[in-house]
Amino acid sequence: MIAPLFNNEKLTRSNLIATAIIVLGTLMTVIFSPHATPTYTLDDLLALYSAPTMMGYSVCVLLFALKLMRNLRQMHPHGKLPLIGRFDPTWQGEAPAVASGRIERGESQERLVVEGSRGSRDCDGSPNTPSKHKEPRGQSPGGVFREKEKEKQKNETEMREIISWGGLAGCFGGCSVLLAKSSVELMKNVITGTERGAFSYPAPYLILTGMALCLFIQINTLNAGLSR
Repeated sequence: MIAPLFNNEKLTRSNLIATAIIVLGTLMTVIFSPHATPTYTLDDLLALYSAPTMMGYSVCVLLFALKLMRNLRQMHPHGKLPLIGRFDPTWQGEAPAVASGRIERGESQERLVVEGSRGSRDCDGSPNTPSKHKEPRGQSPGGVFREKEKEKQKNETEMREIISWGGLAGCFGGCSVLLAKSSVELMKNVITGTERGAFSYPAPYLILTGMALCLFIQINTLNAGLSR
């Protein structure tokens, strides 16, 4: 809301709607969430994690994350996803085998000709034909319509990519908060003496490992999305 004051950004209707949804969701969470602060032991946490509601929630989050990863894989088939390495933001498709390049100067234009094993091409990607030079010409109504459709598809693809990166990071961020709450409960019980032997079992270490893994994937995903 204050971005126009500091960054000279234009406040759009979409920004207002998104901000209103976030504020409304925060208020609903605070109003209808339990106001008591119960203490959860290791047995309580294991019972909650094995409840049918938690099982259903975990399956939904997993399917949602897989769907977003599939979207990113379709948009960037040769890029690395956050789970397997750093995403390459410079990839734009199959790189041609380039051997050399030269600058050609004509009577009315200057162009860069790239020569390689796949033939020579102009800098705009069109085949190099020395005997024929393409002159700029006016676009037909059909060409203008196709350009608008391409621009619309490009904007839709960019929005889909933004949602996929943000949603994927949000999935792992939410899981990390859940596991962090469980870890804090266990540490609090050990410190206060309520349950000193909590870390004598493997379950707390699995919770800590899951929290660290979710945080790592969340940060890696955000960095990959911001690099785009």
